[in-house]
Amino acid sequence: MKAFLILGALLAIQSVVSLREGLRFLRRVRESRRSVGTFAPPAAVVIPCKGIDPDFDVNLSRFLAQDYPRYQTIFVVASENDPACEALAARIREWGQARGGPSKIDLVVAGFAEDRGEKVNNLIRGVAAAGPGAEVLVPLYHGGQLMGLWSVRHSDPQMYRESDGDMLNLLAPQVARSKQEALRLLA
Repeated sequence: MKAFLILGALLAIQSVVSLREGLRFLRRVRESRRSVGTFAPPAAVVIPCKGIDPDFDVNLSRFLAQDYPRYQTIFVVASENDPACEALAARIREWGQARGGPSKIDLVVAGFAEDRGEKVNNLIRGVAAAGPGAEVLVPLYHGGQLMGLWSVRHSDPQMYRESDGDMLNLLAPQVARSKQEALRLLA
């Protein structure tokens, strides 16, 4: 009987210590969430484009109106003959004269690839055009919906191989599907 009382007392002490440490951890998490707002590494948003749809200008304006201090917007087309190329070049000239928006706007003509899809090729060329130290944002689509952005960062963007872009393209739908499932379970 005495052993059970001792074990019960030890269990009660462990519970109190665990609760105290849990509350301490919660306080740290809340404090760290408040300070995250000041962290803003350089970012690059890679936007592969093809053709012009009815919401072309609205979509471009939204990409360029992000509330972020330092970011590079990289529009990528496969060919100079793509109607989006001329429209983007004209809009970039307009935005270059306006204030606010991204720190840098680039238009990259990726060319056509024989060994991979056009979108993957455009993303690879866009990542290569990102500035040093930039965080590259890869869109996560699932079922035609944008589920979020996947960030990839390295101080030297030239360290990535072309096959890394292929791997990101293969993994992005899986990450998007996982995110969608997690959101469904939380709802």
